[in-house]
Amino acid sequence: MIELTWHETRWVSVDEDTLYSSLLYVYRTYIGDKDDDIDEIIDGILNYIEDYIEELIKYASPYEYSVGDIDSEDITDLVTGDEFLEKFKKWYLND
Repeated sequence: MIELTWHETRWVSVDEDTLYSSLLYVYRTYIGDKDDDIDEIIDGILNYIEDYIEELIKYASPYEYSVGDIDSEDITDLVTGDEFLEKFKKWYLND
């Protein structure tokens, strides 16, 4: 028996609203509470989203969720970045 191992890279385009709503869903489901204000939500994202990146990808991705390791560093950097969080806050407050 020969075992083969390879890594698959998948580029996915996700609508901003979909990513924001998925992030909010993951926050409310796994991290915080539906009654938390935007500052609590942002603090929770900054402190805990790394633990739930796979869930975020699952809800935001337009593809069927696949099993395997996810390199979440880029996604974590994106959703914890100042510019992204400012846009997320604006989206949340206008929603």
